[in-house]
Amino acid sequence: MKREDVISWMNSNEQELVELLAQMVKAKPINGALSDEDDERKVQKIVWDYLTDIGLKPEENPVDLSELEAYRGLPGYIPGHTDEIDFRGRNNVFTKISGTGEGRNLMLVGHADVVPVADPEKWIYPPFEARIADDYIWGRGTVDMLAGIAGMLFTLKALRENHVKLKGDLWFGSIVGEETGGTGMLAFSEYLRKAGARIDAAIMGEPTDLQLSLLCRGIIWVDVEVEGKTGHLEVTQPHWSQGGVVSAIDKALYLHRAVMELCAEWEKRPDKNHKLLNLPCQIKLSKISGGHHHSSYPDKCVLSYNIQVLPQETDENGLGTSVRKEFEEYIAGIAGCDPWMKSHPPKVKWLLEANCGEVPEDHPFVGAFMDSARKVVPDMIITGSEFHTDNEWPEKLAGIPTVNFGPGNPALAHNDNEKCSLRQLQDYAKVIAYQCMDWCGVE
Repeated sequence: MKREDVISWMNSNEQELVELLAQMVKAKPINGALSDEDDERKVQKIVWDYLTDIGLKPEENPVDLSELEAYRGLPGYIPGHTDEIDFRGRNNVFTKISGTGEGRNLMLVGHADVVPVADPEKWIYPPFEARIADDYIWGRGTVDMLAGIAGMLFTLKALRENHVKLKGDLWFGSIVGEETGGTGMLAFSEYLRKAGARIDAAIMGEPTDLQLSLLCRGIIWVDVEVEGKTGHLEVTQPHWSQGGVVSAIDKALYLHRAVMELCAEWEKRPDKNHKLLNLPCQIKLSKISGGHHHSSYPDKCVLSYNIQVLPQETDENGLGTSVRKEFEEYIAGIAGCDPWMKSHPPKVKWLLEANCGEVPEDHPFVGAFMDSARKVVPDMIITGSEFHTDNEWPEKLAGIPTVNFGPGNPALAHNDNEKCSLRQLQDYAKVIAYQCMDWCGVE
């Protein structure tokens, strides 16, 4: 039986999968918009070479913003943010394995970029050495989500080595630019739309702890700039109405406390909750910047927030328009209660919006996925992802329902000492192999 042969081959060659992931981590594929030295090109070459070595024909899909003008202002292409990103040479890599035409088609896809490391000294092992210890592989990207890409590539080789001929088409894509808004997936989805690709379902290898995730949240990045009035910090100052100082940081803290009250209110609201998620949507403060001198009152303070959004809150364009409106009106209302901020209103600057998606539990692929996956992971459950993934654009543009499924604890993504279980990595690849054979069908 082909299925048993494939799994047996995977068991005998597990070390190759680990070495492939290690090679990808060592390539240091930090998102090119977040690093002055590194980007996804080295890891995309690894992907390209691996596909070529197993007898497949990879192709490149450039991220050309001039080709995406129709999506300006939508998730993945936010003016003032996306326009400043240099995508030259940072191309998506993909391939298609044509089936006999008698089965259902499947796409395996995920992003190749990782986030930077805040402080390498806080890591037990160097973040880009891919150290193996305690039944884990350690390093930046091992969870989010190079393990997903490596497992998919390894599965393709397992199918090739065992001469498996699928009835349906099997696509694979390694995508750039996810960590700064998802422009790479927007570009690839647009390519699939224009090509008229018929793909019945897709698996995105985001970390889910080997659970099936049908939902992801969207995110909105926003800066709130609070104005103050500077002056000597050690000198007694008159009231601001008499020409005195105002601490922008104090005003910002007042504003932030009010924002946290709004966040607490969201906990009880049905529109901010979903049955597949344990927590409601939240507003998280990610950065504070303000002040210019130790002995001067700060004249400006910027609060940077990450706002979470559910699919049920988005408009027809996938934007959290109502969420933005609520936040802006709330900031204006709080500022209006403070005499200084009423006359010097805080400035709300929207920076980025990354979309969210959901696959219905009764979709045929969901049941088929669970039946196949439980051959390897008997206790698998259906859940949702609390973070943004790239799974909406394939559905919106190319009609491809896309689930999230990958190895690694998502709580370790972006963390110091990111690590992925070797057992999960290996089980993941086997689940993907079963999905390819069971969903597409085997000759």
